[in-house]
Amino acid sequence: MKKTKFFIFLLVIFSTLLFAKDVNDSKKSKLGKVTLTGQTARMNINRVDLAVTNDGQTGNDADSFYPNGTDLSFIFSGGPVMSGYVNGSLRTAWMAPASRIQELQPGNAGTNPDAAEFVFYTVNGSDAQGSENYIKWADAVAIGADFYDADGDGAYDPNIDKPDIIGDRTLWCVYNDGVPASSRDVLNTQALGIEVRQSIWAFQRSDALGDVVFIRYSVVNVSGNDIDDMIISGWTDPDLGTPTDDLIGCDTTLSMGYIYNFQDDGDYGLNPPAFGIDFFQGAIIDAPGDTAFNFRGPLLGVDTLLDMKNLPLTSFMYYENGGNILPGPTNKDIARNYQLGGLDANSDPVVPQDWGAGGDASSNEGFFFSGDPVTGSGWVDTNPADKRFMVNNGPFQLKAGDRQDIVMAYVVAQSGSALQSLDKLKTTDELAQASYDNNFLSAPPIPVPDVTVRTGDKEIELIIDYSESFNFSGIQDVVGEIDFEGFEIYQFNSLSTQDEVSGVENAKIIARFDLDNDVGDLYIDDSNGERIKVWEKQSGDNSLSSADLEEAGVAIQRLKITNDAFNLNEPLVNAKQYYFAVVPFGINKTLAFENDNTAAGDDLVLPGGLFASNRISGFIRATPGTSVFAPFNADQANKSSGESQGSVSVDVVDRGLVTGDEYEVSFFDDAKYWKLMNKDNDVTLLDSMTFQGLAGTEWSFPIVDGLSVRVYDVDERAVSVDTSAAPWLIGANESSFSDSALYDDGVDLVKHVDNPFTLTDWIRKEEYFPVRVVFDTTDNSKFGAFLRGNFSRYRRKGDTFVSAYDMSDADNPRKLNLCAWAPSGATLYTETSGPILYIMTSDYDSTDIYNPTRSDSRVFTDEAYMAVKLFSKADSLLQSNIMTLDIEVNYPNTDLDVFRFESAELVTELSTSDRKGILDKVRIVPNPYYGYSSYEVSYDAPLIKFTNVDKQATIRIFNLAGQLIKTIEKNDTNTNVAWNLRNEANLKVASGMYIAHIEVPGVGEKILKFGIVQREDRIDRF
Repeated sequence: MKKTKFFIFLLVIFSTLLFAKDVNDSKKSKLGKVTLTGQTARMNINRVDLAVTNDGQTGNDADSFYPNGTDLSFIFSGGPVMSGYVNGSLRTAWMAPASRIQELQPGNAGTNPDAAEFVFYTVNGSDAQGSENYIKWADAVAIGADFYDADGDGAYDPNIDKPDIIGDRTLWCVYNDGVPASSRDVLNTQALGIEVRQSIWAFQRSDALGDVVFIRYSVVNVSGNDIDDMIISGWTDPDLGTPTDDLIGCDTTLSMGYIYNFQDDGDYGLNPPAFGIDFFQGAIIDAPGDTAFNFRGPLLGVDTLLDMKNLPLTSFMYYENGGNILPGPTNKDIARNYQLGGLDANSDPVVPQDWGAGGDASSNEGFFFSGDPVTGSGWVDTNPADKRFMVNNGPFQLKAGDRQDIVMAYVVAQSGSALQSLDKLKTTDELAQASYDNNFLSAPPIPVPDVTVRTGDKEIELIIDYSESFNFSGIQDVVGEIDFEGFEIYQFNSLSTQDEVSGVENAKIIARFDLDNDVGDLYIDDSNGERIKVWEKQSGDNSLSSADLEEAGVAIQRLKITNDAFNLNEPLVNAKQYYFAVVPFGINKTLAFENDNTAAGDDLVLPGGLFASNRISGFIRATPGTSVFAPFNADQANKSSGESQGSVSVDVVDRGLVTGDEYEVSFFDDAKYWKLMNKDNDVTLLDSMTFQGLAGTEWSFPIVDGLSVRVYDVDERAVSVDTSAAPWLIGANESSFSDSALYDDGVDLVKHVDNPFTLTDWIRKEEYFPVRVVFDTTDNSKFGAFLRGNFSRYRRKGDTFVSAYDMSDADNPRKLNLCAWAPSGATLYTETSGPILYIMTSDYDSTDIYNPTRSDSRVFTDEAYMAVKLFSKADSLLQSNIMTLDIEVNYPNTDLDVFRFESAELVTELSTSDRKGILDKVRIVPNPYYGYSSYEVSYDAPLIKFTNVDKQATIRIFNLAGQLIKTIEKNDTNTNVAWNLRNEANLKVASGMYIAHIEVPGVGEKILKFGIVQREDRIDRF
C-alpha cells in the first residue's frame, strides 16, 4: 500500500512538472489537450500533402509534407480563429492547437460531435452521377453541404444533381464552437455560436497550381444573436523543417502572409521552401456604389452583390513561441489584439522601428514586415525564431442566421535558395489568385488514351488510341489554354508507378511521340533554380503529323515492345507480366516563353511544367505469349478491280468482335473519298473517309468490327525521269513548280503547278499515264502558243522540234498535243531561258485545235497534264539531234479500284498439327525453382508457371517415387497455369525432383522433369 501511494505521489509530481512548461510549447511536449473526437483526412492529390481533421485543424502536429511523398514538414498546425462581440461581451472561437487553444468540435451546433455523420465527405472531379461519393453526399447535404441542383427541384438526387465540388478533389465537413467550458480554459469566453461548413479542394496538376490547397470557411451564425465586430483569421504555426529558423512577412498587394527560412534549413537543406496563406475572398460588408463577389466554383457560379464589397486582408500579425512582448495568447484580450493587428499583448501599439529592419514611422504597424525580403527593401524580419502568424479579415457584423463565405489558400513553393523560394511563392500565388478570379475553372485532366494490348511470342504490342487526347486543344485553363502536345510510354519494374521503389529505379521511358508543330524542346526551371530539359523534340516515325490526324478523324499509334528495359534490354520472357503506362501531356503556350539559353527559336520554358495526366490512370499490364492459341492475324486485302499502286492492310485488334464476313473498300469522287462495306449484309460501316496513308506505316484509321482497316495510297506525282545518253537540255528550277518536281525541278504534273491560276484539276486519276518527250531537231511538229501571262487568249500555232507521247502501250505510243508558254518572252532554249511546255492529254492534231474562234476548239485548261521547263546545258547545244525524256508517274487509288477481304481468314483456329507444335513448347518456369520466381507477390506465396498450355489440358505432378501429388485441370483461354507448390492436401511439397505430365485431349501429351528448392518458412506469429 505504501508503494502504491509513493507511486501516485511520483506521478503527480511528474505531471505537475510536465504541465508547468510554457503553455505554447506543445511541439516540445506533444501533450496538448486530448481530442476524444475527430477524423483525419489528407488532401494529397498534388505536391502538397496536407493533413486535416474534421474540427478545423490543419497540419496535425507536423504530419503534413512538401513535396508530397517526402517526410519534410512545412506546417506544424493551423486552423481558423474567430472573435466578436455578442451583446457587448467578447467571445472567441479559436483553433490554434500549437497554442493549446481548441475551441471547435465536429458536427452541427448543438449535436453530438461523435455522431457517425460528422465525418469528411470526399468527392472527385472524375466521379459521376450515381457513384458512391455522389450517393454519400446526400448525408453531407443533410447537415449543411451545398449541391448543384441540376433539375431545379430543390432536393439532392445523386443520379441527377452534383455535389459542391471544386477542383479535382473536395473534402467537406462541418464543425462548431460548442465545446465544453473545460475546453475554453485558455481564453475563457463563452461560445460565439457559430457553425463552420468547411470545403478544402486542390487541383491535380504538374504546374504551379499543384502547390496550392484552397480552403473555404462558410461561417454561419446559429446563436440567435447578432455578432458585432467579428474578425476571422487564418492562423498557422508554420515550421519549414526546423522550427527555430523561420522569418515571416506579408505582401499587402497579394493579401498574403508568409514564412520563409533565414538561410539553409536543418531538414530541407540548401533550398527550403516558402509557405504562405492568401486571403482571396474576405467578408462582405455594405459599401454603397461598390460591388462584392462570392465565387462559388464552376457549378454554383458567382454571386454578384451590388452596393457591397469584400474586405481585403485587414491586418497581418504574428507572435513567438515563448515570446515576451508578443507571447502566445493566454487570455481573450491578447487574442483579440492579435486579430486586430498592430497591438502587442499589453494592448500597446507596435513600433515598427523596434522590430526587424527597415521599419519607420511610415510603416503600417497593422501589417508586420510588409517589405520585400528578396530586394531587401522596406520593413523586413531579421530575427529567426519559432513563430505563428495570422492573416486577419474584419471587423464585420454577422447577423443571426447570416452566412459569410471566406476563401483562402495554403501556398507552398521551392526554388534554388530560401529567398528564391519566397520569390517563386509570390509567382505561384498569382496563379492561385488567377484561379480564384476565374471562379476556379481550370482545364480538366488530359484524357488518357484507350490502349488495346496484343501479345505474341516474346512480344507485346500496344495499340494506342489517343483521339481524345489529340482533340484536347484550346481547353480553357486558369490562365490561357492547354493544347495536347504528345505522349510518352513508361515501363515499370513493379506495380508501383513511382520513379523509385526502396531506392531502386522503377520507371523508364521507352518511347516518346509528339506533334510536328512549331514547338521544340521543352524546359522547366526546377526547385534548385536550374533549367532542365523535360522533353526533346521527336522526329521520324515518332513525329505525329497533325494534318494527317485532322484528316483521319482518329489518332492511333502502335508500339511493338520486344525487349525488357529493366533486364539489360534482353528479349521479353513469355508468361511474365510486364507493366506500362501511356501518359499524354499538353502545354500552356500562353504561359510559356522562349528559352534564351538555346539557339533554337522554338525551344520553350514552361513555368508550370508539362500538363500531364498521372501515370496510374494510364497503367497497363501485359503478358507476352498469351495469344499463342488465338493469334492476331494480318493480311493485305485483295484488289478485285483497278490498276492503282495503293493497298489496303487489315489486321485483327479484337478477335471477339470479328464477324467472319466479307468486306469491301471502294472509292468515289475521283478517289477523294473511300468507304468500307460489309458485303454480307450490304451495310456501309465507314463512309466519306478522306485520309489515305502515303508512308504505309500510318495507323490512324478507325477500328471497326475488331479490325484495323488501313487504306494506303501513293503520292500523285511524277516519280522518275530517264534521259537519252547525251542530253543537251537540263531542268530549270521553276518557282511555280511543286517540291516534288523532278529532273532538276523542271518536270511536274500540271495539277501541282501554282501558275497560271486558271488551270483546273480536271484529269482523273485513272487517266494518268507515262510520257515520253522527244526533242528532235529534224522534226517539224506543231504547237499552240498563248500570250504571255494570259492563258485565256490564244495567240497562234507554230512549228517545233518537240513532240510528246503517251507510253501506256510502249509498242504503240500515242502522240499528244503540245502547248508552249514563254513567261519571259523567250521561245528559244538558252542557258538562262526557255518556254514552259504543256503536254496535253488529247491526240495530236496539227490544225488550230485550241483556236477559240473555232466551234470545235478544245479548252486548254481541261487537257493540260504535264509541264516541262528546260534550259540549255552549257556548251552542249545540239550535242545530239535527238534527246528524250521518259517520265514515269505514280498511279494513285481511283474510282475503279476495289479491295476485298474475308475476315474469317484472319481468325482461323489452329490446326491439330499447330497445336502439337505448341505442346512441344510447354515449359516450367523457373526450372529449377530456387526459392524464388519473378511471378511471386508475397514471401509466403511461392509460385511457378506452366507456359504455352492449350485451352483444355490436364497437368499431373508426380514425385520420383511415382506418387501423384497434384492434379490441375485447365479449361480457359489463358496459356499459363500457375502452381503454388502445394499438394492436394494444401501442404507445401518437399524440395526435390518432380515429373509433370501434360495431357491435351485430341492433341497429345508431354512429360517434363523439374526441380524445387523450397525457401525457409518465415514465422511471423508466435
